[in-house]
Amino acid sequence: MDTQQAQTGARVQEQSKGRRIAFRVVAILVALFILAQMVFGLLEIVFMWFPAETVADMFDEKASNIALHRTHFMAIGILAWGIVLSMLLQLRKPKRRVAPMLLVVGAAIGGTIVFGLSGTLSEWLIEEILAVAIPVSLVVFLHPSRYELFTRPHFEQPLAWMAVLAAASWLVYIVDNAWTQFTNAAGDPHAEMEHWGIAALMGIVLSVAAFLGASDKTGWRFTGWYAALGSVIFGVHSLVFTGLASALPAIWAVAAILWGIVFAAMIVQKSRTDATTQTTAA
Repeated sequence: MDTQQAQTGARVQEQSKGRRIAFRVVAILVALFILAQMVFGLLEIVFMWFPAETVADMFDEKASNIALHRTHFMAIGILAWGIVLSMLLQLRKPKRRVAPMLLVVGAAIGGTIVFGLSGTLSEWLIEEILAVAIPVSLVVFLHPSRYELFTRPHFEQPLAWMAVLAAASWLVYIVDNAWTQFTNAAGDPHAEMEHWGIAALMGIVLSVAAFLGASDKTGWRFTGWYAALGSVIFGVHSLVFTGLASALPAIWAVAAILWGIVFAAMIVQKSRTDATTQTTAA
């Protein structure tokens, strides 16, 4: 009996080890794949602060195109950093990175909804869903904390109310941009490049990040800081480059900046409280 139990335990341990190895290999491949796809997006969050002529010279592009799509390129940059970093975090101690993994899942689901409603899902399905969502689904299936990914989170009440405030505010932005993409006016260069939909997706991802930052999911700090910084960066960019497509109006831009600062301060306070509690318990 003891021998049979030992053999069963050995098989379970071997299967667990095999799954861990499979997860590591798949996570590395998917992270590298997403990084390759979004490398220009990572650069855009930096270059979209430069004069249009400077960026145009760097990439052999028309300055008018850079100026026209500047805010949308910034939205792409904010999205890219959140998704890429979240995947890269899975390569080390993934059990402590559940919230970042959920952020990637939220981005995939959010993209499906936005582009599905806007009528451009067929093209986006080929470009993004098949290329990103399916590999991400495989990472979720092999994730060592895959069951925790689907358990109901608990929320820190003050942070949760801030997340609700952010989601309510971003909802207006999301609906406005998604509807503009849905109407898809002929000759609209932003609609043709699905930029309105991308801006709506950024609002969704920042909202999801805020809720994850208010939750008890491991890795909540990363998603919380991402929501705060993303909000501040986009708000400041909207103030600097006013009047562009998908830029926040001045009052909303200021609100986004203030929200990000307050949310970041609350994250710091919660981290200190948690550290004190752990020290006391020890």
